[in-house]
Amino acid sequence: MADAGYDVWLGNIRGNIYSKGHLFFSSRSKEYWSFTFDQMAEYDLPAMVEYVLHVTNHSSLDYVGHSQVAYVGHTRTILRRLRPFFRLVNWMLKHSHNEILANTEGVKWVARKICKRKTVRICEMLLHCLGGYEPRNVNASRLSVYLSHYPAGTSTLNIAHFGQLITSNRMQKFDYGPEGNLIHYNQEDPPQYHPERSRVPTALYWGTNDVLSVERDVARLITITRNELGLYRYTNTEHCGIILLHGYACQEHSVVTKDGYILKMQRISGKSGRTREKGKTGQPVFLQHGLFRSSIDWLINRPDQSLAFLLAQAGYDVWLGNVRGNTYSKQHISLNPTMKRFWRFTFDQMAIYDLPAMVDYVLDFTNHSSLHYVGYSQGNLIGFACFSEAPEWAKDKIRSFHAFAPIAFLGNVKSAFASIRPFFRLLNWMLEQFGKEFLPKRQFVRWLGAKICSGRAALLCKKVLLLIGDYHPKSINATRMPVYLAHSSDGTSTMNVAHFGQVPNKHALVGILQAEPPLYHPERNPVPTALYCGSDDLMSDELDVKRLSEQTQNLIGLYEYEGIHHLDFTWGLNVVNTVYAQFMQVLSAQCT
Repeated sequence: MADAGYDVWLGNIRGNIYSKGHLFFSSRSKEYWSFTFDQMAEYDLPAMVEYVLHVTNHSSLDYVGHSQVAYVGHTRTILRRLRPFFRLVNWMLKHSHNEILANTEGVKWVARKICKRKTVRICEMLLHCLGGYEPRNVNASRLSVYLSHYPAGTSTLNIAHFGQLITSNRMQKFDYGPEGNLIHYNQEDPPQYHPERSRVPTALYWGTNDVLSVERDVARLITITRNELGLYRYTNTEHCGIILLHGYACQEHSVVTKDGYILKMQRISGKSGRTREKGKTGQPVFLQHGLFRSSIDWLINRPDQSLAFLLAQAGYDVWLGNVRGNTYSKQHISLNPTMKRFWRFTFDQMAIYDLPAMVDYVLDFTNHSSLHYVGYSQGNLIGFACFSEAPEWAKDKIRSFHAFAPIAFLGNVKSAFASIRPFFRLLNWMLEQFGKEFLPKRQFVRWLGAKICSGRAALLCKKVLLLIGDYHPKSINATRMPVYLAHSSDGTSTMNVAHFGQVPNKHALVGILQAEPPLYHPERNPVPTALYCGSDDLMSDELDVKRLSEQTQNLIGLYEYEGIHHLDFTWGLNVVNTVYAQFMQVLSAQCT
């Protein structure tokens, strides 16, 4: 920052190694250590800010903070392991009124001794226990330096206050007990802080592997703060790993739906090596995956064979969506994936909550008024349901709709769904009553893919994939079979599978599971729509697609391709010069 010309000031709060002085109290006295972050917020921060503004003769400044987070109810640090003992630990800490985790000469000596080459793992374990870090992201030769300066000390009361936040999952002032609270706050319970009252433009930056500032707590903060400067999520997920590997800039974003699900989206923002700033983008194109799938489907082949990369190369601002329940959107602000309530959803909720939340987020972040929507399989089902139920919203925000392997009617489906059609009533009941997650991604599947998709067993791998989906064996890259199988299922809810079973029986696009479910009306979809279908697609049958095209009021075109199967639309090499090439032309025409 100094190199960039900023006037940089570094603060130190009371009790750390550089701020241990006091006008009256010695740092060895109990009175000195009678503080928590309440006093840091009330006295320390205002005093430092006022001093800086006075010295620099400025009226305001930009504030950058790290940790001492607002919500820590779901922290994964060592503090969480102590949760069952917090009442006892808090009592001990509150009554000790002393320094804890001080930076002493003894700590520095230990750091110098254990951070050598032979014992470096012990050093790494200590740092991980203290705060969590990724060994690959730090300079290993400086571990002794890091440990000799970390931690820098605080009060036992401050640690007790953190424990209080974890147990209560509330951002509140220090709890002195009913009698003490009456003295300090004139009420028996400690008052809560209200971050929603902050009027400061705020940007939030967080990492997916942060064990203290975890996603569920950040999501809660997102919903109540004025984060008008943006939300920036940094990850080591395979999506961004793949994108960065091919020289593209990658961002990962999170959005919270109205019913509390946390959805992850990836953004490919060009080949420049720099992410675009908010409000300075090409036309946004949103890609939505199919059933049992995730956004990685759009990246699974080489850059010249994967639609997401082809769009980025053409200058589009590419966003990849993930609906609730798949591998990358398996979080909620209050529910846990182990709970049955978490899995009480079908594509109804994806259409009502997930798609609008993601689209609105993208438009707000990119400062565009509309985007182009590309769906594959279930991604189209969600699109038709959403756009027909909210036509005014769709008319304003969806510039064009491109449906690969379009699904709305499944009356003529020939895939595995058709084989078990006679048993759907029983199967649906079983799924709804006893099931939660269906076909989740497991490490075992990855291991199996690596074992059976190579050498002589490659044919077996192809057979497994044919059972899972529908593709042309000659259309995919045989050397990438382990990759395809590893991503052959990213999970969904059993209710969603039951809902898919309901659609073929009704020969119509139906809504939520009930005695007489209401019908969706794809004919109410006002968005200019292009349909791309394959002659050999067992899921998206030509008769069903023709029926859909006849009910599409604003049809750009119906494009049919010989020899194209269902999975070919995302995995196939045969779609690059046919489906993708035509799609790029149609999309370009819709951009003018």
